[in-house]
Amino acid sequence: MGEYFVKISNFRLIRKNLLESSKETINLLLEHEKLKELRQEKFENLKEAQELIRELKLIIQNLKKLMPKLSDTPNAETAVELKETKKEKKEELNLEELERELIDIEKKIKKI
Repeated sequence: MGEYFVKISNFRLIRKNLLESSKETINLLLEHEKLKELRQEKFENLKEAQELIRELKLIIQNLKKLMPKLSDTPNAETAVELKETKKEKKEELNLEELERELIDIEKKIKKI
Protein backbone atom coordinates (compact mmCIF):
# COMPACT_ATOMS: atom_id res chain seq x y z
CA MET A 1 0.00 0.00 0.00
CA GLY A 2 1.09 3.43 -0.69
CA GLU A 3 1.38 6.01 1.97
CA TYR A 4 -0.15 9.35 1.39
CA PHE A 5 1.13 12.51 2.92
CA VAL A 6 -0.86 15.66 3.22
CA LYS A 7 0.83 18.95 3.61
CA ILE A 8 -0.64 21.01 6.45
CA SER A 9 -0.23 24.70 6.07
CA ASN A 10 0.15 26.70 9.29
CA PHE A 11 0.90 23.56 11.26
CA ARG A 12 2.21 25.66 14.15
CA LEU A 13 -1.10 27.49 14.46
CA ILE A 14 -3.05 24.23 14.36
CA ARG A 15 -0.75 22.67 16.95
CA LYS A 16 -1.13 25.76 19.16
CA ASN A 17 -4.93 25.59 18.86
CA LEU A 18 -4.91 21.89 19.75
CA LEU A 19 -2.74 22.49 22.80
CA GLU A 20 -4.96 25.39 23.95
CA SER A 21 -8.10 23.28 23.59
CA SER A 22 -6.38 20.48 25.56
CA LYS A 23 -5.49 23.00 28.24
CA GLU A 24 -9.12 24.23 28.42
CA THR A 25 -10.35 20.64 28.62
CA ILE A 26 -8.03 19.91 31.54
CA ASN A 27 -9.18 23.10 33.29
CA LEU A 28 -12.81 22.08 32.81
CA LEU A 29 -12.07 18.64 34.24
CA LEU A 30 -10.40 20.23 37.27
CA GLU A 31 -13.42 22.46 37.85
CA HIS A 32 -15.69 19.46 37.50
CA GLU A 33 -13.71 17.60 40.17
CA LYS A 34 -13.92 20.63 42.48
CA LEU A 35 -17.69 20.71 42.00
CA LYS A 36 -17.93 17.02 42.83
CA GLU A 37 -15.97 17.63 46.04
CA LEU A 38 -18.20 20.57 46.95
CA ARG A 39 -21.32 18.48 46.37
CA GLN A 40 -19.94 15.73 48.57
CA GLU A 41 -19.09 18.25 51.29
CA LYS A 42 -22.58 19.76 51.02
CA PHE A 43 -24.13 16.31 51.32
CA GLU A 44 -22.07 15.54 54.43
CA ASN A 45 -22.97 18.91 55.98
CA LEU A 46 -26.66 18.27 55.34
CA LYS A 47 -26.43 14.85 56.97
CA GLU A 48 -24.71 16.40 59.97
CA ALA A 49 -27.34 19.16 60.20
CA GLN A 50 -30.15 16.60 60.06
CA GLU A 51 -28.52 14.63 62.85
CA LEU A 52 -28.19 17.78 64.97
CA ILE A 53 -31.84 18.61 64.35
CA ARG A 54 -32.86 15.13 65.52
CA GLU A 55 -30.80 15.58 68.67
CA LEU A 56 -32.34 18.99 69.31
CA LYS A 57 -35.84 17.57 68.92
CA LEU A 58 -35.05 14.90 71.50
CA ILE A 59 -33.66 17.49 73.90
CA ILE A 60 -36.75 19.67 73.47
CA GLN A 61 -39.02 16.69 74.11
CA ASN A 62 -37.11 15.89 77.30
CA LEU A 63 -37.30 19.53 78.41
CA LYS A 64 -41.05 19.57 77.83
CA LYS A 65 -41.38 16.51 80.03
CA LEU A 66 -39.40 18.19 82.80
CA MET A 67 -41.28 21.51 82.66
CA PRO A 68 -44.25 21.93 85.00
CA LYS A 69 -47.60 21.63 83.30
CA LEU A 70 -49.81 24.70 83.28
CA SER A 71 -53.54 24.50 82.92
CA ASP A 72 -55.12 26.36 80.04
CA THR A 73 -58.00 27.70 82.12
CA PRO A 74 -57.03 29.93 85.04
CA ASN A 75 -58.48 28.94 88.37
CA ALA A 76 -61.06 31.11 90.11
CA GLU A 77 -58.58 32.92 92.35
CA THR A 78 -56.34 34.06 89.51
CA ALA A 79 -59.37 35.14 87.49
CA VAL A 80 -60.54 37.33 90.35
CA GLU A 81 -57.07 38.78 90.76
CA LEU A 82 -56.91 39.58 87.06
CA LYS A 83 -60.27 41.35 87.20
CA GLU A 84 -59.17 43.38 90.22
CA THR A 85 -55.94 44.50 88.55
CA LYS A 86 -57.89 45.49 85.44
CA LYS A 87 -60.29 47.55 87.56
CA GLU A 88 -57.38 49.25 89.33
CA LYS A 89 -55.78 50.13 86.01
CA LYS A 90 -59.05 51.57 84.73
CA GLU A 91 -59.41 53.66 87.88
CA GLU A 92 -55.86 54.95 87.48
CA LEU A 93 -56.55 55.86 83.87
CA ASN A 94 -59.75 57.65 84.86
CA LEU A 95 -57.90 59.62 87.53
CA GLU A 96 -55.21 60.60 85.06
CA GLU A 97 -57.82 61.74 82.53
CA LEU A 98 -59.60 63.82 85.16
CA GLU A 99 -56.32 65.44 86.20
CA ARG A 100 -55.55 66.33 82.59
CA GLU A 101 -58.98 67.84 82.11
CA LEU A 102 -58.56 69.86 85.31
CA ILE A 103 -55.24 71.21 84.10
CA ASP A 104 -56.80 72.15 80.74
CA ILE A 105 -59.65 73.98 82.46
CA GLU A 106 -57.21 75.87 84.72
CA LYS A 107 -55.23 76.97 81.65
CA LYS A 108 -58.39 78.27 79.99
CA ILE A 109 -59.36 80.16 83.14
CA LYS A 110 -55.94 81.84 83.26
CA LYS A 111 -56.33 82.98 79.67
CA ILE A 112 -59.59 84.76 80.50
